[in-house]
Amino acid sequence: MSIETQCSEKLEQVKVSVSVVIPCFNQAQYLVRALTSLVEQDYPMLQVIVVDDGSDVPVALPEKNWPFSLVLYRQNNQGLAAARNKGIQLAEGKLIKFLDADDVLLPGCLKSQVASMRYSDNTISVIGFVDHSLYNDEVREIIPAFSDPLEALLLQNIAPVHSYLFSKHALISVGGFCTEERTRGGCEDYDLLLRMVTEGIEFTSVHKLGVIYYRYVQSMSTLRDNMHRTRAAVWGYTTQRLLTGNYHLSASQASALLCGWWQLVNGTPSEYQLPLFQCVPLIIAAIKSENLQPVHAERSMLCEKLSMHPEGLIIAQAIANESYSETAQLHVPVQAIIDRRLLLLNFDKSFNEDWLAKVFLAARAANGRFAIYGAGDIGRRLAKILFSAGLAPICFVDKSAKQGCKLEDINIISPTELSGWHVNLVVIASARFYYEIKETLMRLHQDFEIL
Repeated sequence: MSIETQCSEKLEQVKVSVSVVIPCFNQAQYLVRALTSLVEQDYPMLQVIVVDDGSDVPVALPEKNWPFSLVLYRQNNQGLAAARNKGIQLAEGKLIKFLDADDVLLPGCLKSQVASMRYSDNTISVIGFVDHSLYNDEVREIIPAFSDPLEALLLQNIAPVHSYLFSKHALISVGGFCTEERTRGGCEDYDLLLRMVTEGIEFTSVHKLGVIYYRYVQSMSTLRDNMHRTRAAVWGYTTQRLLTGNYHLSASQASALLCGWWQLVNGTPSEYQLPLFQCVPLIIAAIKSENLQPVHAERSMLCEKLSMHPEGLIIAQAIANESYSETAQLHVPVQAIIDRRLLLLNFDKSFNEDWLAKVFLAARAANGRFAIYGAGDIGRRLAKILFSAGLAPICFVDKSAKQGCKLEDINIISPTELSGWHVNLVVIASARFYYEIKETLMRLHQDFEIL
């Protein structure tokens, strides 16, 4: 690219106005950091809107000569989705970035994303993010990469909301963020993205880090509970729309949908699985009508995994009974197949070699007085490994324990019964629910190590 072309693009870029919407509920202490990160964007056509969503102490804007238009709007507490929707209404920019008060943008984020959108009203830009857990100070750098955004989103929400840059036109065209029951408490951004991609809005990815997403400790069990409930509801809602509407799913998208269903069923507490089960008749009907034809190379593995669950077994049988036309299997991105295979193979692995080494050492140091939290398949596998090394837990712990239940002739007790067992160590046999379980154990205020 010539220097003249680069200069021309830079001049055109700054003509695209951007509004940054910052919803704020009892997080005023983080505003200076968030606003400072916008100063560091060095983006001239910038409007910043802070929506105080009924904070206990009304938000006051930090007194400083900010180099952009700064608007404060106060409303009664209506939730995150409603606060963001108010920001959309107030936005004067052609493009909109949502930034939570406790997160930040990295320098150059806006310029990179504005350039990537190429002035299209029908495009969403997504940039990489730094995932910083303040619970254990773990930092991960993640750059979303995908060939098909629908496939990627059927498997997971690929980035936090401030990784995206939206056109105001596209946001309005889909009605903004959902404020209905399915997003009450979370996943309103996931719901928005799924609705946008199913409406034909395109995604473009910027392969660099652009934002920092901070994960906090407060109310962990409540937040995780809401996440499980709303994620299942949003995914189920989207899948029902896909299978009852005039959508044509490719073979790779069909595989992603089936893989996503299996992943969610295995990772969602039973009390929130109903939206997933409601999809089963539609999935089976789509398979039988050949509207849902998974990639041929993935059928065996999908059937094997699906068969492990009673509802999934019905889906697996429907797949096995169909003979699909080969034309439906052409032009499937190889990387998409590899990603799903790795997911299916590794989903239920909750421990690695380094972690197992720590468990062996800790179990020996506990003089055998250790318990395994989790009496399911993973807990049984872990116990089998420990048995082979001459290490046996004195009990299993499970929140669903019933009186007199045993596993491998070892008692299964509830967390509240731990006080009577003089346990020195509790090993949590779950990666997916690790922090939720750890928080439960910590509330017991007992003198044992948690691993």
